[in-house]
Amino acid sequence: MRPRLAVLTGVMALATVSTSAGVDTGTTTAAAGRVTTASGNIGYFRSDIQCRAAGSNEARPLGAVLAGPEAETLYAEAASLTPLASLGADGYALTVATRAFSTDLARGGGDVLLVGLAPDFTPRWATVHGGPAPDGPLSLSRTADGSLAIIGTTTSNYSSSLLRFLEASPESILVSKHARDGQLQWAQVHTPGELVIANPIVAMSDNGVVFGGTVKRDRRYAGFVQRLDDDGKLRWARLLGPDFEVGVTWLVPTSDGGVLAGGPRQRMARPGVKAQDLSFEIWLARLQGDGRPVWAKSYALASGWSQVIAAPLRHRQGWLIVREPRYDKGTDRSRFPIFEVDEEGQVRWSAEYELEGNGKVTTILPAAGDGYLLFGPASPKEGLGGTLTIELGPDGDVRSSTWIDVASALSTAERAAFMGGDPVAAVRDADGRHVLMGDFMSLPRALLANAKPGSRPPPDLREQLKGAVFLLRTGADGQVQGCSLPLQVSRRSLPVRVENFDLVTTELPAGTVSDIPASRLDFKRLEPR
Repeated sequence: MRPRLAVLTGVMALATVSTSAGVDTGTTTAAAGRVTTASGNIGYFRSDIQCRAAGSNEARPLGAVLAGPEAETLYAEAASLTPLASLGADGYALTVATRAFSTDLARGGGDVLLVGLAPDFTPRWATVHGGPAPDGPLSLSRTADGSLAIIGTTTSNYSSSLLRFLEASPESILVSKHARDGQLQWAQVHTPGELVIANPIVAMSDNGVVFGGTVKRDRRYAGFVQRLDDDGKLRWARLLGPDFEVGVTWLVPTSDGGVLAGGPRQRMARPGVKAQDLSFEIWLARLQGDGRPVWAKSYALASGWSQVIAAPLRHRQGWLIVREPRYDKGTDRSRFPIFEVDEEGQVRWSAEYELEGNGKVTTILPAAGDGYLLFGPASPKEGLGGTLTIELGPDGDVRSSTWIDVASALSTAERAAFMGGDPVAAVRDADGRHVLMGDFMSLPRALLANAKPGSRPPPDLREQLKGAVFLLRTGADGQVQGCSLPLQVSRRSLPVRVENFDLVTTELPAGTVSDIPASRLDFKRLEPR
């Protein structure tokens, strides 16, 4: 998304969290490294965001911003995953990467921060875990018993300290499960191949979890899906092929204990097929509770890009599928396809949607009247940016389309330095409204004050960027009265060619899971003061 300027106002408040009683508040010693913090207290600044209705000076509450101290950066890892979960009447949980506990490296790597928030977004508790090299979360899921499961990536097991004994590859999958208060229950490193691209994690009805992604093994790439029990025991792990053709970017649990898996498919070059004629398609497969496919289909459509997200239907059996958009800089428009499939994978309806500016859909939630609410980042015009909400009817007709300009304005300098604002998740809260979460980057005031028109950015600009997380609260329709602005979205019919797909599933080799003993994992529990 494009850099943009802030246009909202903020009121400063302060919330702090500190280490709990009985926990060393100075340093934590792990296998071969020390994690040192500036003090025992980790301060989080909470800024209330307000917007002003058009033609009025009335300030309306919009949400809050969470930002750490100067030594810390909070940032979400992926815009297509879900680092936010609703805890019902207890509030929310979110997971982001943090650099507050950097060790050996300059601003060394990152750690996994899990924060529990009250309904008003005030931090109640926080935990952080990780090693001396970059570690970070990708996705968060709440299980049926209220526990929280996190999937992320770790390179600490490759560095010469904390997790060397695992003998894993340079980047592996880090999976952890936590109690409702963030307390770590278990953690594991999964290394299904030489190179791993992890994607979603979803909770099953028996409190277990399923996750997937793309893996490289023996110089070949394939999709994979792994199923864990409630205690972290590996139930099954499947490689999906043919080789080079499929990757897993989304998973949806099914009512029979299985999952719907999907992602991009690239047909490989065959005799008579030129490289430029190769195309990315979408594939979907319904997997049984043991990981074997019930059916698999490939969908060819001339719109969108490779990534795909899916959501179950409420009013009938099936799923809604949304593909990653293509942005045309010349026309300043984004185009993406949406289609619905039944329980056998057959297409019921399909359409292409054109959005003004640069935007994408990152979350699908149910709307009133058997429709859908689509949330994601939006930049309708150069210099503007925020979140979009598109409401669709049950057959894909556009009921409404709006966007909210997002920024934290603690001062004029910070308002001018606001960059980013991409929402990465949306959840439905206990009273039927919605909460959107995103992250953004800001520049320090001193750097902004010394900047001259036309001057080059400093070489250490990346290190000077400071991250924060914003949370917005909308109504049941995904809008904020007086704050939501019109957004142009059009719809046209789009054909989809469907064919059966011979999905090949094989067992992943044994011995690819390593438990991390609690005594060997650097884990800090933080409590509100």
